[in-house]
Amino acid sequence: MSAFEAFSVRQIPEAGFYSATEQYWLLRTSADWKLHEDGGWLEVGGPGVDGISFAVKKEEEGIFAYYPIDREFVWKAKDGASLISGWLDGSITV
Repeated sequence: MSAFEAFSVRQIPEAGFYSATEQYWLLRTSADWKLHEDGGWLEVGGPGVDGISFAVKKEEEGIFAYYPIDREFVWKAKDGASLISGWLDGSITV
């Protein structure tokens, strides 16, 4: 059983997504995902600012932005493709 089985990761590209505009990995490769077992979430990327992470929460659908200062999760997209397109067109921000 994979440590990631309780997470909805099937809609996130395992190869990640590198944004040429920001010159940053918006979604990391699956080898670089970080499991936060104590909080029940999986860090799959981020925007590269203020320590914010993109996260998949245990047994929940969608991709969330995790704001570490407030320890708050905010839903951002239904899947990886929606996060990427929304980020690139400016409809998803942090």
